[in-house]
Amino acid sequence: MASAIELVKQSRRELVEKIIENMKKGYLFSPEEWDRKALQPYNPVSGFHYLGGNRIRLAMAAINAGYQDPRWMTFIQAKNQGYQVRKGEKSTLLEKWIFTKEVKEKDEHGREVKKTERLDHPICNYFRVFNAEQVDGVEPLAKQEVLKEDEILKLTDEIFQSSKCSIVEAAQEMAFYSPEEDQIVLPPRAFFKSPAAFLSVALHEMAHSTGHPDRLNRPLMNLFGTEEYAREELNAEISSVFLEADLGFEVEDEGLRDHSNYLESWIKILKEDPNELFRACQTGEKISKYLMENYQEYIENEPFRNLTNRMEVAAVKMAMKRSMKAEDPEAGMRHIKDWKSKYPKLDGDQVEKIFRNWAKEKFPDKELSGTGEPPVQQRAPRRYAMGSDQMLQRTFQGKLPEEFNQEDLLEFMVDTDLLVSGKITEETFRAIKQCGYCYQSGKIFPEEVVDEAAEYDLSPEEFNARVSSDTAKNHSQDIKKLVKGLVSALDEAKGFCKAPDLENTSSMIEDFDMEI
Repeated sequence: MASAIELVKQSRRELVEKIIENMKKGYLFSPEEWDRKALQPYNPVSGFHYLGGNRIRLAMAAINAGYQDPRWMTFIQAKNQGYQVRKGEKSTLLEKWIFTKEVKEKDEHGREVKKTERLDHPICNYFRVFNAEQVDGVEPLAKQEVLKEDEILKLTDEIFQSSKCSIVEAAQEMAFYSPEEDQIVLPPRAFFKSPAAFLSVALHEMAHSTGHPDRLNRPLMNLFGTEEYAREELNAEISSVFLEADLGFEVEDEGLRDHSNYLESWIKILKEDPNELFRACQTGEKISKYLMENYQEYIENEPFRNLTNRMEVAAVKMAMKRSMKAEDPEAGMRHIKDWKSKYPKLDGDQVEKIFRNWAKEKFPDKELSGTGEPPVQQRAPRRYAMGSDQMLQRTFQGKLPEEFNQEDLLEFMVDTDLLVSGKITEETFRAIKQCGYCYQSGKIFPEEVVDEAAEYDLSPEEFNARVSSDTAKNHSQDIKKLVKGLVSALDEAKGFCKAPDLENTSSMIEDFDMEI
């Protein structure tokens, strides 16, 4: 029986032979128009998106078999989900490389702990998957709309704005990236058959631009006609095809564009070493990931372009987060109102305007109420009331300490800035989170303060000290004694005791391109 490494080698050779056959005919994947979903293969059970060489393997398998479904799974996964792989269906082999192992050792206290170590030599393995169209019982795939022309025009502008180098359209017929000037030059859009064709060429040149020393740092000053030049063209071609699939648009009548000059070089280097395809897939994956991250960062920050203060940006982001969590924009608006009342010197009107525009697009069926006036003070003023011991005691939010539930106690700890002694159980840790608070370094803070502080790489205490004009709260000793007594009572009831065991577990890299 063949070993894993032998099977993977054979699989690579077969894939490269198919690619070479296509290249001899003038195309990379298929001469016909094909569904870009083939280049977005994923596992619906694990949620994993296949990458690099495995991505190309599954794309070729889908194109050759005519599959329209991008979902793939193992036989066992299908069985566990209650599906049935049809008799006679053939699987597709994918490779898997294991780089780490988990070992047990003892720490300085003699306790056994788990540790992840990197292997001296990666272990080659493989697994087999079936397309959803080979499996009975799988739910129908939700219809995915291809981007319309106006959406592609908008996407193009956003992609260009996210570029780390300048992009210019000039009245000439060549598209190229200039490493010396760090600039992309494109023919006018009117020269192309469609907006999608224009964006496709632009993505190819943007892929080249990632080789700049300040980005992914690849050799770009290669002479035309050399194998090094052809390798870089293959990197850019594969990454641009990945990007087209990830961005969700298709280009009609697309072969290898005008890459006839490189075909012979590509065929030559692939024949000499099949691993070249997998190196190109790995590089193409890195390029597409880099450009997608830049694009996503631009989309994420674009709504805040009119804000100059980081606290204003943090306020909008927090309002968005709360709206998504509650599935209701009113939750975010309440945060905006409260924030405006806390920081009247900042541009609260602009913050609210940006949030409202976002909420209108994100929640088109829900209309926001409110005009941005400061919210009604939620916390009731402290006062005194007669306790069960017939002694006058101070209340918090209208309640006596003996009437506190867990949430009241947590809010009171925050309000009094109480330092909690001891450590907490996982149960109490979760209870704190459920109440909307975070426990850090013996103190309890509202979740929103922790999130806002993280925006500026500050601790919650540092954040409060910088933004609050009244951080030093003077509370009477009898209140602190009272709360410490409540903490002691919780301690006896195992509310505050052993620290939570938040043990990290190692993860295995499932899909990676290795040279064999």
